[in-house]
Amino acid sequence: MYEALGVKDVDILLPPPAPMQPMDPASENIMGLAGKKFQAFPKQDHQAHMRAHLQFMGTTMARNNPKALMKLQTNCMEHINLMAGEQVEVEFAKEMQQMQQMSQMMQQMMQEQGPQVQQNPQFMQMQKQGEMMKVSIEARKSQLIAEFMDDYAKAEKEILNQVDNDPILKLKDREIDLKARDQQSKEEQAEDKLNLERAKMLQNRDLTETKIQENDKHQKLRASVSLAKSGIQNMQATIKEQGN
Repeated sequence: MYEALGVKDVDILLPPPAPMQPMDPASENIMGLAGKKFQAFPKQDHQAHMRAHLQFMGTTMARNNPKALMKLQTNCMEHINLMAGEQVEVEFAKEMQQMQQMSQMMQQMMQEQGPQVQQNPQFMQMQKQGEMMKVSIEARKSQLIAEFMDDYAKAEKEILNQVDNDPILKLKDREIDLKARDQQSKEEQAEDKLNLERAKMLQNRDLTETKIQENDKHQKLRASVSLAKSGIQNMQATIKEQGN
C-alpha cells in the first residue's frame, strides 16, 4: 500500500518483525486465542505440545474461537512433521553420514575432473546409491507421519466425542459453527473491499503518473516551440540588420 502511494524506504517505516521464538504450549494456546502466529521448533517435546493443545481444543473457550482451533491444529501438524523427521535422523544416522561423505567426494571429483566426471562409473554408482538412500529415508518419514497422524486423529476424535455425547455442547457447537460461517463471510467481504480499494489506489497512481508524463511532454513541447519562436525572431532581426 505504501509503495502504491509512492512512499520510499518502506522498510524503514515498517521494519520486518522479529523472528518467532520457541514457546511452551500454554503460551501457544494464548497466542492462538489472540489470533497471533506461532510455530513448532525442532527438538521440542512434540507429544507434550500436542497433548496440551488437544486438551485445550476441548474447552469451551477454544471451541468458541474457530481461528484458534485452526492455528492449534496447524501447529500439531508441524509437530508431527518435525517428530517424524527427527525420528528418521535417529534411525538413518549412519546412512545420512554416508550420504554426506559421498556428497563431499562427488563435489571434489567434479572440481578435479569437471562435468565429464558424470560418466565416471564410480561417480554414477555413488549418485545412484545416494538416490536410493534418499528414497528409503523419505518412505520411512512418510510412514511415520501416517502413524503419528493416526494417533492424533484418534485423540482428536476422543476430544470431539465429549461434545457429541453432550446435547447441550452439541447445540452450542452448532451455534458456534453458524457464527464461524457468518464471520468468515464478513471477512471475505472485507477482503474483497480491501482488494477493490487497493485496485483503485493502483489505478489512481497509474493515472497520476500518466498525467505527470503527459504534462512533462507538454512542457517540453511548449519549451521547444518557445525556443523555435525565439530562434526565428533572432534570425529575422539579424536579416533586418544586414538589410539595413
